[in-house]
Amino acid sequence: MRAKSWEYLAGILDGEGCISIHCGSGKRYDKRWPTGDKRYPKFALGVSIYQQDVRLMKWLVFHFGGQYYRHPMRKERKDGYSWHAPTGEKGQEFLLALIPYLMLKQEQAKLALEYMRLDRGWDNTEKRRLLAEKCAALNRGVPTTNTPDPETVKIESELMGNHESVPVVIQ
Repeated sequence: MRAKSWEYLAGILDGEGCISIHCGSGKRYDKRWPTGDKRYPKFALGVSIYQQDVRLMKWLVFHFGGQYYRHPMRKERKDGYSWHAPTGEKGQEFLLALIPYLMLKQEQAKLALEYMRLDRGWDNTEKRRLLAEKCAALNRGVPTTNTPDPETVKIESELMGNHESVPVVIQ
């Protein structure tokens, strides 16, 4: 097998991908509690990339596994493709190898890894719900930590043109 390009994949996933934990709704997603009639939600993890070029999908499957699907569009639009990362034990290995290279979606990947390591069953429903909520907040751009890294704040304020920062002139 050819060498994997984790840096390239991380860049694509940061820009064109999605890491999410979904909570299903409706009867087809619900499962019964072992002790009665009450239903509990079923959660699903997804690590995917959407792109209109099938060559990227084939490259991803060849190098990283998983699978891709074609999404036919109307006549005036080009078909799209979505690649879905490996799941199960291979999915954990995949995320562990990818996390160091992610820049924008590193926290979502860590939550996904934590989700994958939970025991299956109804007794982890609340933990799954919390992980899903944290992941959704990150995907919306809401910070989930209490205190930001001071160095990150300094860099961001300089990039945003904060009045306290010194302007940089490029000649």
